[in-house]
Amino acid sequence: MSEKYEKLGLNSEDIKVLLDLERTINKTFDQVYEISMDSCGIEVKDGKIIGIGLFNCGLTNFPDQILKFKSLQKLNLADNKLEIIPESISELRNLKKLDLSINKLNSIPESIGKLEFLKNVALEQNQLESLPASIGNLKNLKIFNLSENKLKNLPNNIGNLVSLKKLNLKANQLNRIPESIGELNEIESLILGNNSLSELPWTIWKLKNLNFLHLDNNIWKDEWEELASRDLPSILKFCQRKATINIFLSHAVADFDYFHIKDISEFLQNQEEIYSAFYCETDLTGNIDDFMNETVPKCQLLLFFASNKSVFNSIDCVHELELARKHSIQIIPIKGKDVNWGDLREHNLDRLLGHEFNENEINEFCENLYEYIKQFKRDVNLFEPEEAKFDKEKLNIKNVINHYLDSEKFNEILRKNLDQFKEIFQMISNNEISLIEYLEKFTQTLVKK
Repeated sequence: MSEKYEKLGLNSEDIKVLLDLERTINKTFDQVYEISMDSCGIEVKDGKIIGIGLFNCGLTNFPDQILKFKSLQKLNLADNKLEIIPESISELRNLKKLDLSINKLNSIPESIGKLEFLKNVALEQNQLESLPASIGNLKNLKIFNLSENKLKNLPNNIGNLVSLKKLNLKANQLNRIPESIGELNEIESLILGNNSLSELPWTIWKLKNLNFLHLDNNIWKDEWEELASRDLPSILKFCQRKATINIFLSHAVADFDYFHIKDISEFLQNQEEIYSAFYCETDLTGNIDDFMNETVPKCQLLLFFASNKSVFNSIDCVHELELARKHSIQIIPIKGKDVNWGDLREHNLDRLLGHEFNENEINEFCENLYEYIKQFKRDVNLFEPEEAKFDKEKLNIKNVINHYLDSEKFNEILRKNLDQFKEIFQMISNNEISLIEYLEKFTQTLVKK
């Protein structure tokens, strides 16, 4: 029997181990061109065994002989009765493809994290209840199939799988997905159907390469009850608007108590859509410039608390505004009582995007401020600087129009030309004119003498 293996160029030691493995499984191996899903054979290249398939061989224990083949790149042990994979599997350092599907595994050894070359791991149809944290070490993993197990959660470092393209978690018992899922920058397919999920982390908006998302048969609640049925672009767009942000509170040190900076920071950090609200504390130790230079750029929004001191007499506030503009961070001015909106033009800040401070009702102010920030997040993409520029211009136009529509001047024009406005509206209602034509006629009526 060893002759056929000698013809493949295998050395005597590998042949000896191979024959011993054949006796263990009570089967003989055939050479296969490539180890596939249902292979029972060996793949040989340049006199080395690079693939072993033991599909449906009735295995109840992991064959230790396999560990002798240090050149092994593909291992298929699918459709057996394995309950344990030994920690010693880490000895197969060159392994790229591992198929352990359709077994009885309830755990995976921690040592799997040492198999750094793994690209494809199949673990579907087992009884896994958890994954070892070392899974996060598999930086080259591209395909990971964990469907039809008993997983209730995933390691928080799942986001470390930076090369992952396909992740199948269908038919488990998952009730949450870690926020780190948003770090899977290369992922194209994410299958989460048939679990116990009521929501997903908003961080999934970051998955720019995702083109397939399966969410059927979960227990979605609140916003996700309707959101889960939308198309993928709509889901990602919505999640982006809901994602948590970092905020920097820019203020003059002397205004710390007047603006209730600490109270506002604590309130904002307790809100669903805000992760952190930073500020320079009055007792900040160390270099304040280093703190600003490090913290402001990692924020998506800067609140500028405007006072006579911060507008005209604070080098630090000027520096924070410069940092925000340098890193394309959006700015919302909060006007105090000792300055007017004209003063804020000193820093190119406009009241159209601003908010006024209410020192008498700080709780009400905090609640109104958070609602304002949430709406601002919906209107302006805080995570994409180029898109934010366009969004901000649209918001400026909308605010200008709204201010004008609320003005007495517009009300006067409306009263004088009410019949004409009604006629134009009736024309677009009857599909007699297009939206563009409607806007043109509306504008002409506004400006006519």
